[in-house]
Amino acid sequence: MTEFSKIDLERKLEEAKKEIEYYKRIAEQVGNLCLRETEALSKLLRWRKQAEEALKEREVELARKNLRLEELNSALKILLEKRDQDKTELEDNILININKLILPYVEKLKKAGLSDKQEVFADILQSNLEDIVSPFARKLKSKYLGFTPTELKVANLVKQGLSTKEIADLLNSSPETISGHRKSMRKKLKLTDKKSNLRTHLLSLNNG
Repeated sequence: MTEFSKIDLERKLEEAKKEIEYYKRIAEQVGNLCLRETEALSKLLRWRKQAEEALKEREVELARKNLRLEELNSALKILLEKRDQDKTELEDNILININKLILPYVEKLKKAGLSDKQEVFADILQSNLEDIVSPFARKLKSKYLGFTPTELKVANLVKQGLSTKEIADLLNSSPETISGHRKSMRKKLKLTDKKSNLRTHLLSLNNG
Protein backbone atom coordinates (compact mmCIF):
# COMPACT_ATOMS: atom_id res chain seq x y z
CA MET A 1 0.00 0.00 0.00
CA THR A 2 2.83 2.35 0.89
CA GLU A 3 4.67 1.48 -2.32
CA PHE A 4 1.57 2.13 -4.40
CA SER A 5 1.13 5.46 -2.76
CA LYS A 6 4.66 6.40 -3.55
CA ILE A 7 4.22 5.54 -7.22
CA ASP A 8 0.97 7.38 -7.29
CA LEU A 9 2.61 10.34 -5.61
CA GLU A 10 5.43 10.39 -8.11
CA ARG A 11 2.95 10.20 -10.97
CA LYS A 12 0.96 13.08 -9.53
CA LEU A 13 4.17 15.02 -9.02
CA GLU A 14 5.10 14.44 -12.65
CA GLU A 15 1.68 15.57 -13.76
CA ALA A 16 1.99 18.65 -11.60
CA LYS A 17 5.34 19.46 -13.19
CA LYS A 18 3.79 19.12 -16.65
CA GLU A 19 0.94 21.36 -15.64
CA ILE A 20 3.39 23.90 -14.28
CA GLU A 21 5.34 23.82 -17.54
CA TYR A 22 2.10 24.17 -19.47
CA TYR A 23 0.95 27.14 -17.49
CA LYS A 24 4.42 28.59 -17.62
CA ARG A 25 4.32 28.44 -21.42
CA ILE A 26 0.83 29.97 -21.35
CA ALA A 27 2.12 32.74 -19.09
CA GLU A 28 5.03 33.37 -21.46
CA GLN A 29 2.67 33.48 -24.41
CA VAL A 30 0.35 35.83 -22.57
CA GLY A 31 3.33 37.96 -21.58
CA ASN A 32 4.55 38.09 -25.17
CA LEU A 33 1.06 38.92 -26.36
CA CYS A 34 0.73 41.68 -23.79
CA LEU A 35 4.12 43.02 -24.85
CA ARG A 36 3.07 43.08 -28.50
CA GLU A 37 -0.23 44.67 -27.59
CA THR A 38 1.58 47.28 -25.48
CA GLU A 39 3.93 48.08 -28.35
CA ALA A 40 1.01 48.28 -30.77
CA LEU A 41 -0.86 50.54 -28.35
CA SER A 42 2.21 52.75 -27.97
CA LYS A 43 2.50 53.03 -31.76
CA LEU A 44 -1.19 53.81 -32.00
CA LEU A 45 -0.87 56.52 -29.36
CA ARG A 46 2.12 58.00 -31.18
CA TRP A 47 0.22 57.98 -34.48
CA ARG A 48 -2.77 59.56 -32.77
CA LYS A 49 -0.59 62.27 -31.27
CA GLN A 50 1.04 62.94 -34.64
CA ALA A 51 -2.37 63.04 -36.30
CA GLU A 52 -3.66 65.49 -33.67
CA GLU A 53 -0.62 67.73 -34.13
CA ALA A 54 -1.01 67.60 -37.92
CA LEU A 55 -4.70 68.41 -37.54
CA LYS A 56 -3.93 71.36 -35.28
CA GLU A 57 -1.36 72.64 -37.78
CA ARG A 58 -3.93 72.22 -40.55
CA GLU A 59 -6.54 74.10 -38.53
CA VAL A 60 -4.08 76.93 -37.88
CA GLU A 61 -3.22 77.04 -41.58
CA LEU A 62 -6.90 77.06 -42.55
CA ALA A 63 -7.58 79.81 -40.04
CA ARG A 64 -4.74 81.85 -41.58
CA LYS A 65 -6.06 81.24 -45.07
CA ASN A 66 -9.62 82.14 -44.02
CA LEU A 67 -8.36 85.35 -42.45
CA ARG A 68 -6.39 86.15 -45.58
CA LEU A 69 -9.44 85.38 -47.72
CA GLU A 70 -11.62 87.65 -45.58
CA GLU A 71 -9.04 90.41 -45.93
CA LEU A 72 -8.92 89.93 -49.71
CA ASN A 73 -12.72 89.91 -49.90
CA SER A 74 -12.88 93.12 -47.87
CA ALA A 75 -10.25 94.74 -50.09
CA LEU A 76 -12.07 93.57 -53.21
CA LYS A 77 -15.36 94.91 -51.88
CA ILE A 78 -13.76 98.28 -51.20
CA LEU A 79 -12.22 98.32 -54.70
CA LEU A 80 -15.55 97.43 -56.32
CA GLU A 81 -17.36 100.09 -54.31
CA LYS A 82 -14.67 102.61 -55.25
CA ARG A 83 -14.95 101.58 -58.90
CA ASP A 84 -18.72 101.99 -58.83
CA GLN A 85 -18.35 105.33 -57.08
CA ASP A 86 -15.75 106.49 -59.61
CA LYS A 87 -17.98 105.30 -62.46
CA THR A 88 -20.97 107.16 -61.04
CA GLU A 89 -18.91 110.30 -60.50
CA LEU A 90 -17.55 110.07 -64.06
CA GLU A 91 -21.05 109.66 -65.50
CA ASP A 92 -22.36 112.55 -63.41
CA ASN A 93 -19.43 114.73 -64.44
CA ILE A 94 -19.99 113.95 -68.11
CA LEU A 95 -23.69 114.73 -67.78
CA ILE A 96 -23.09 117.90 -65.78
CA ASN A 97 -20.30 119.18 -68.04
CA ILE A 98 -22.29 118.61 -71.22
CA ASN A 99 -25.36 120.25 -69.70
CA LYS A 100 -23.29 123.06 -68.24
CA LEU A 101 -20.56 123.69 -70.79
CA ILE A 102 -21.91 122.53 -74.16
CA LEU A 103 -25.69 122.35 -74.49
CA PRO A 104 -26.33 125.93 -73.29
CA TYR A 105 -24.00 127.23 -76.01
CA VAL A 106 -25.62 125.01 -78.60
CA GLU A 107 -28.93 126.65 -77.66
CA LYS A 108 -27.37 130.09 -77.96
CA LEU A 109 -25.79 129.10 -81.28
CA LYS A 110 -29.19 128.04 -82.64
CA LYS A 111 -30.54 131.51 -81.80
CA ALA A 112 -27.62 133.34 -83.45
CA GLY A 113 -29.14 133.59 -86.93
CA LEU A 114 -27.74 130.44 -88.50
CA SER A 115 -28.41 129.38 -92.05
CA ASP A 116 -30.79 126.50 -92.64
CA LYS A 117 -27.88 124.09 -93.14
CA GLN A 118 -26.14 125.34 -89.99
CA GLU A 119 -29.36 124.94 -88.00
CA VAL A 120 -29.59 121.32 -89.17
CA PHE A 121 -26.01 120.71 -88.03
CA ALA A 122 -26.74 122.38 -84.69
CA ASP A 123 -29.84 120.18 -84.21
CA ILE A 124 -27.84 117.08 -85.05
CA LEU A 125 -25.12 118.14 -82.60
CA GLN A 126 -27.66 118.73 -79.83
CA SER A 127 -29.44 115.44 -80.55
CA ASN A 128 -26.19 113.44 -80.51
CA LEU A 129 -25.07 115.05 -77.25
CA GLU A 130 -28.44 114.28 -75.64
CA ASP A 131 -28.18 110.67 -76.86
CA ILE A 132 -24.73 110.39 -75.27
CA VAL A 133 -25.90 111.57 -71.86
CA SER A 134 -29.36 109.95 -71.88
CA PRO A 135 -28.21 106.71 -70.12
CA PHE A 136 -26.64 108.82 -67.38
CA ALA A 137 -29.73 111.02 -67.18
CA ARG A 138 -31.97 107.97 -66.73
CA LYS A 139 -29.85 106.81 -63.81
CA LEU A 140 -29.91 110.29 -62.32
CA LYS A 141 -33.67 110.54 -62.78
CA SER A 142 -34.17 107.33 -60.81
CA LYS A 143 -32.52 109.06 -57.84
CA TYR A 144 -34.62 112.20 -58.25
CA LEU A 145 -37.91 110.49 -58.99
CA GLY A 146 -40.49 112.95 -60.28
CA PHE A 147 -38.07 115.64 -61.50
CA THR A 148 -38.78 117.13 -64.90
CA PRO A 149 -35.96 117.21 -67.51
CA THR A 150 -35.43 120.90 -66.76
CA GLU A 151 -35.34 120.23 -63.02
CA LEU A 152 -32.70 117.55 -63.63
CA LYS A 153 -30.57 120.11 -65.43
CA VAL A 154 -31.07 122.61 -62.62
CA ALA A 155 -30.28 119.91 -60.03
CA ASN A 156 -27.00 119.11 -61.79
CA LEU A 157 -25.97 122.75 -61.78
CA VAL A 158 -27.05 123.23 -58.15
CA LYS A 159 -24.82 120.29 -57.23
CA GLN A 160 -21.93 122.11 -58.91
CA GLY A 161 -22.48 125.03 -56.53
CA LEU A 162 -23.80 127.48 -59.11
CA SER A 163 -26.05 130.32 -57.98
CA THR A 164 -29.59 130.83 -59.23
CA LYS A 165 -28.43 133.67 -61.50
CA GLU A 166 -25.57 131.61 -62.95
CA ILE A 167 -27.94 128.73 -63.66
CA ALA A 168 -30.40 131.09 -65.30
CA ASP A 169 -27.69 132.46 -67.59
CA LEU A 170 -26.54 128.98 -68.60
CA LEU A 171 -30.07 127.73 -69.28
CA ASN A 172 -31.22 130.91 -71.04
CA SER A 173 -33.85 131.41 -68.36
CA SER A 174 -34.73 133.96 -65.72
CA PRO A 175 -33.67 133.80 -62.04
CA GLU A 176 -37.35 133.75 -61.08
CA THR A 177 -37.95 130.66 -63.21
CA ILE A 178 -34.93 128.91 -61.72
CA SER A 179 -36.13 129.83 -58.22
CA GLY A 180 -39.45 128.23 -59.12
CA HIS A 181 -37.67 125.05 -60.18
CA ARG A 182 -35.72 125.01 -56.94
CA LYS A 183 -38.93 125.37 -54.91
CA SER A 184 -40.52 122.57 -56.92
CA MET A 185 -37.54 120.31 -56.31
CA ARG A 186 -37.58 121.03 -52.58
CA LYS A 187 -41.29 120.15 -52.52
CA LYS A 188 -40.69 116.86 -54.36
CA LEU A 189 -37.82 116.04 -52.01
CA LYS A 190 -40.00 116.93 -49.02
CA LEU A 191 -37.69 119.74 -47.92
CA THR A 192 -40.29 122.51 -47.96
CA ASP A 193 -40.57 122.85 -44.18
CA LYS A 194 -36.97 121.95 -43.46
CA LYS A 195 -33.79 123.99 -43.26
CA SER A 196 -31.85 121.41 -45.25
CA ASN A 197 -29.60 122.85 -47.94
CA LEU A 198 -30.79 121.74 -51.40
CA ARG A 199 -27.28 121.23 -52.77
CA THR A 200 -26.23 119.17 -49.71
CA HIS A 201 -29.33 117.01 -50.04
CA LEU A 202 -28.78 116.45 -53.76
CA LEU A 203 -25.17 115.47 -53.15
CA SER A 204 -26.25 113.01 -50.46
CA LEU A 205 -28.65 111.40 -52.96
CA ASN A 206 -25.85 111.20 -55.47
CA ASN A 207 -23.64 109.35 -52.97
CA GLY A 208 -26.42 107.04 -51.80
